[in-house]
Amino acid sequence: TRKLILTHDFVGAAETHSLTGSAAALLLPPGVTAFWSHATNAQAGVALFLKNSFLQQFNPHTPQSWQEPEPGRLAYLQLDGPNGALRIQVGYLQTGTNKLDYEARCGTRSRMQAATPPRHHSLTVIMADFNYVTNDLDRWDIATGAARGNKDARDEQDFHLKVTQPHGFTQLCQGQPTHSNAGTRSK
Repeated sequence: TRKLILTHDFVGAAETHSLTGSAAALLLPPGVTAFWSHATNAQAGVALFLKNSFLQQFNPHTPQSWQEPEPGRLAYLQLDGPNGALRIQVGYLQTGTNKLDYEARCGTRSRMQAATPPRHHSLTVIMADFNYVTNDLDRWDIATGAARGNKDARDEQDFHLKVTQPHGFTQLCQGQPTHSNAGTRSK
C-alpha cells in the first residue's frame, strides 16, 4: 500500500485483518489519509488510502462521508465538490464454497447495491476482493496446470443482477493472478 499510494490518487485494501490499534500504528507516507473498516484481527477488514492532494479537489469530508454498510466487509467514502461527486467503495466478500458463504456474499452484494447512488448523482468506483472466479481459466491447479474455475457463475450472476446492470457499471479485467496457495493460483 505504501508504494502504491505514491503513484496513485487512491488505493483500496482488502483483508486488512485490522483493528483500531494496528491501523493507528501504520506509518503512512506524508500527505496520505486513511479510512478503515475493521472486522477482527483474524478476518476481513477493508481500508481506503487517499492522497491529500486528491482529497483537496473536493469539499472537506466529514465523519458522515465514510460509511460502513457492513463493517469489515463493505465501506465507502462519498466525496462531493464543484466538479461533481465521487463514491469509492471498498469491499471484501466472504470466502468459501458452502451455502452460508454464498449467502454471505449475496448479502454483501445487496448492501453494495443499496450503497450505490444513481449514476446522475455520483461516479462510483468499486474496488473489492470478490473471492470467487467466473471464468474456467481464472483458477488453475499449480501441479497440473488444469483449469479449476467456472464454479462460481451464480455469484457473478447475482453481482450483475444487483450491481452492474442496475447501475450501468463496467468491469475492468484482472489479467494477472492475484492469489496463490499450495494448490491453486487464481485471479
